[in-house]
Amino acid sequence: MTSRSRTICRSYAIRAYKDVTIKQVLQMSSGIQFNEDYADESSDLNRLAYEMAANNQSISEYVTTLPRSSEPGTFVYKSIDTHILVMLIEEATSLPSMGEGIGHAGPERA
Repeated sequence: MTSRSRTICRSYAIRAYKDVTIKQVLQMSSGIQFNEDYADESSDLNRLAYEMAANNQSISEYVTTLPRSSEPGTFVYKSIDTHILVMLIEEATSLPSMGEGIGHAGPERA
């Protein structure tokens, strides 16, 4: 649980998560800057939605651009931490990406 995210999730260049432990990601205390204000057009959440729709950017690509807003260790709800957990699980288990595996009803499940 205290393993550093960067040592497990090596496929992604996530600078802001460099010294964050898996436990801190699980506790949503990563310190990552991610504004989830739906009413704010410039929030990270809305920018992510735009990048996905307009530029076909994945969440995994977008998360590499996020800065750290504080030192890890203090709980602040950020749903992006749950995506980091999915990335860690995918890499650790060799499961396919979100679009092809977890949570995706492909033709074989339709």
